[in-house]
Amino acid sequence: MQANTARLKDLVKQHGWPTLGMVGNDAAQGAWLIVQHADEDRAWQRQALGLMEALVSVGEVCKSDVAYLRDRRDMETGRQRYGTQGRCVAKDEWAPFQTVEPEHLDERRKSMDMTTEEASRKRAGVMCANVQAH
Repeated sequence: MQANTARLKDLVKQHGWPTLGMVGNDAAQGAWLIVQHADEDRAWQRQALGLMEALVSVGEVCKSDVAYLRDRRDMETGRQRYGTQGRCVAKDEWAPFQTVEPEHLDERRKSMDMTTEEASRKRAGVMCANVQAH
């Protein structure tokens, strides 16, 4: 993972953030996945987030990718905006960690081209199939 992060950093330094128009959806998604999981380099995640956020308004990055990375970084403060970070709480049941203004969560998710919190919980619940109930 560290080798992928180092390579992506080099590419970004040379060419800027890999946008949808520059590299296509699959490669742009791959770049986001690398930075999303580069938790050992939070400064890099914050830098990449800034680059990505600047490209949202021109449609050159997926809004949902920005939301996921924003939440990943916001977990440092313990409160996320889009409810993308969470955990299995029981068999077949996933729940997001605390969110800012939960009464407006679905509005924020919609603005980032994401499904509702309920739909997200159901989809993520599949990952919790092997969780033992307490």
